[in-house]
Amino acid sequence: MDNNRYLWFTATTIPNYEVKVAEDLKAIRDNDNLFEIREVIVPMEKYTTAKGLEKERPKYPSYFYVKILVDSNDQPPTNIWHRIRNIKGCIGLLQRDKYMIGMDDFDLKESLDLTDEKIAELAVRKNL
Repeated sequence: MDNNRYLWFTATTIPNYEVKVAEDLKAIRDNDNLFEIREVIVPMEKYTTAKGLEKERPKYPSYFYVKILVDSNDQPPTNIWHRIRNIKGCIGLLQRDKYMIGMDDFDLKESLDLTDEKIAELAVRKNL
């Protein structure tokens, strides 16, 4: 059984980089075998263009969500925070008073109006 505690953090990006940064973070996680990063999601919504084409776009522009291992103070490891922040196009993780703001699964689902199935669909999970 996994006794580690993971929380969801909101990552901010420059406009139109949320998908690219999330994909880069997933690649870094997989290539470097970073167990501290469990999931990365970019909630998407479908829309119809003026020409009638069906497309998808991020539901929350300039944001994506990452589930990270936390310490006893509910903060992610410094090395992971720096890895995320140093991805081209990423601004960082949302903070208040120098502390990163984490959410548990329930809070994420409530605030983003997501179901477990939708999170699983959006996430690229890593078997831990």
